[in-house]
Formats: sequence, C-alpha cells, structure tokens
Amino acid sequence: MKDTPEILSEAQKRWKEAEDDLNEILLGTVIEDLKISTQKVKFSPCCKRKERGQFSTNAAFILASWIRKEKSMCLEEKDCKALMSHRSRSKKNKSRGSWNSESRFIAESLVASLRRRAKAKFRSKQLSFQVAGAGYINVEVPWLKPLEQAPTKAKKNSVVLNNKNPKLRLSTSVDKAHFSPEIFELYAKYQVCIHKDPVERITHQEFKAFLVDTPLVSTPSPFIWNSAWPHGCGSSFRMYHLEKEGDSNRTLVGFAVLDILPDCFYSSYFVWHPEARKLSLGVLSALEEIDIVQELANGEENPEHMYYIGYYVHSNKQMRYKRQYQPAELYCPYLNKWVSFDESTMKALERNPHGPLSSTSSNDEKALKEPLQGGMENMDESVLSTITLLWKHTIVWYKDVCDELEVSHPNLRSELRMYSQMVGPELASRMMYVVT
Repeated sequence: MKDTPEILSEAQKRWKEAEDDLNEILLGTVIEDLKISTQKVKFSPCCKRKERGQFSTNAAFILASWIRKEKSMCLEEKDCKALMSHRSRSKKNKSRGSWNSESRFIAESLVASLRRRAKAKFRSKQLSFQVAGAGYINVEVPWLKPLEQAPTKAKKNSVVLNNKNPKLRLSTSVDKAHFSPEIFELYAKYQVCIHKDPVERITHQEFKAFLVDTPLVSTPSPFIWNSAWPHGCGSSFRMYHLEKEGDSNRTLVGFAVLDILPDCFYSSYFVWHPEARKLSLGVLSALEEIDIVQELANGEENPEHMYYIGYYVHSNKQMRYKRQYQPAELYCPYLNKWVSFDESTMKALERNPHGPLSSTSSNDEKALKEPLQGGMENMDESVLSTITLLWKHTIVWYKDVCDELEVSHPNLRSELRMYSQMVGPELASRMMYVVT
C-alpha cells in the first residue's frame, strides 16, 4: 500500500536476506544431499537469529526425531539410507541409543554439507559453522557483525541509548490529536514490533480512525486549572522527544493518547519506540499524568477529577501492569459502583473474571449473592417503554412490539430490565438495544 511505511531498516533487511539464504542452503542439504523428501518428514527451515552476527538451527533434532519415529514404523531402509551413511562416517558414534548423541552426529553430518554449499553460494564470503551442545548448529555471518554496533552516522529518527553519550535529554510537548508522518512511523514500528501486527493492516486510515478521529470537541481549559493543564479539553497527544544537548534535532520516542474532559483525565493508549524500552516511558507517562490530575484537584474545594487508565481484563497479561498504580478502583457492573482494587478484588477476579467484584459491606454482600435482582421486579415499566430496539433491521419502541416479542423472545423483558439496571435509565433511553 502507498501509505504503508518502510518498517524494516537497511540492517534488518540484510539480516532477513542472510536468514533466507541460510534456510535455502539448509533445505537443499536435507533434500539433495541427504535424499530426504519433505513430504515424508515434517521439516521446515528454522535458522533463527541469535546475536553478534550469529544464527542457530535445531534441524538435527528434527531429523533425529524423524528417524526414531520411522524406525518404529518399520521404515524401508532406502528412505533414510543417505542419512544413515552420513552417521556411519562419524568416529564418535559410540552411544547410538542416546538421543543427544544421535542429534550431534546428524549435526556434524549437516555441517559438512552446509560448508560445501555455503562456499559455492557465497564464494568470497566465509561463513563459520559449528556444532554446539547436543546438536545445535551455530552459523556466524561475519559481514553482519558491524550491524550490531551503534551506527556512526545515525538517521534523524533513530534512537541511540548508551552510557557513552550521557548528554541526552527527554522533553515533552502537548498537541491536539493529529496525523503526521513522524507520529505515524513511530506508531507503525510500535504495532509491528511490540504487538506483532501485520504490516498491511497499518495504514493512515486505520491510524486516524483509532487515535485521531474522536467524538470529543476541543474546548479551552477551565479557568481554575491555571497552569496545571493549559492545553484544553478534547483528544491530545502528549509527546516525548529525545534530544542531544546543543542539538536542535530531536527524536520522537513515545506519545500518550489522552482524552481530557472537565472531570476526567483518560489515558487511552501509549506508543513507545522499541529501542527505548529501557526508558520505561509508559510508567513515566502514567506517573506524570497522575501528578497532573492531583494538581488539578488541588485547585478545587470538592475535587472530582479522576484518572482513568481504561479497561482491565484480568485474563490479559498485558493489562496486569495497571495493578501497580495504587490506590485504584474498578467499576463493578453488578453492583453498579466503584470498588477498591485490592487483594479481595483480585481474589474475586481469580474465582470468576466475569463475575461481581468483592465488597465488604453487608448490603454489597447481599447484592453479590443476588446480582442485579434487587430492584428488577419493582422497576417502573415506564423505563422499559423508553427503550428503542433494532429488530429485523428496523428501529422500534419496545412498548410498541412487546406483545409480539413475548412470543418470539420470552426472555427479552428480563434482559432489558438487567440492561436498564446496568446502564441506568438515562442511558437506556438514549442507546439502542439490538435484538437478534
């Protein structure tokens, strides 16, 4: 796509090319030299990048496993004749019954063929093949080593963090949520490297729909906020730049996506540069935002400002970090109230991640035993009459079709009562309930 950024750097492209070449050599060795058909063995190249210009493969273990399996199934001798002849040449074949020994013998045989094929393919470039451990094959690619070192001429948008350059300064700035090539490039790198999103999914349109185009209207900050947050209400980006002392150029290394309302400071998303992981910018951003909210609250007699960090899904490990910001509260839809995010709440989530959260009061304990049933029977029918439905591709009032729905959807009335109890009468009358 035209608006898809160049995610891979030149160094990453060279790593990928080397990996593809090594996998081609490895597959050729298995198919042509060892005469093993890939239709019979579940084999796929698996050279994996290590570090310092090295790759590693566990192909010998895959082949050893295949041999054992086929032997147990009375495989015809000709099917693994070539491989067995390779093994018979080894002088170290003293314990054929050992899994580790078999794998190492096969690895040594593979290395001999790999060296020959690599010499023919790369010619002037020398690769080093070595057997490590019980049968791993390590491949050293000398011309990739310089790519592991910090570049002498860094691009404008690159990040170089090391102890040899202590005069790096982190600065922040706030702007309305918007699109720019620099912001989009950082977002794309973050989604691909951290969340493993496919590159083709990351487009200008997707970025704008996700983080820029929000229903919030930009308005000036309340006067009472003074200098604590002069950037107004609405959707904003709070950006982090890394810059060298005395250098006007700066690099965007992270940005927080904030939705600001007069009584709500909502941190909905944070994007950071994969090479700036050690800076823990997400933690820094959260702590600074909490400090801002506390400063906003100090200027009022009855502070009602709250800092929101979005949903908490207990089964999602990527959300566990939210537990470290205390004191905190979680909203319980069963109790229709905020409850303390403490140890008892954690135990309740462990018991049932989708159930009611724990509470200490006797009234709440009763509500936990009979969630959402306390006032359902006595609910005013006028609340149900204000609910609109989307039914059969048509928007209708529930009161106009309730008799007909009693036959086709006998549980709908109780569902609507629960729905009204959870969202409240006002929202129930403003939203639309979809009947399937």
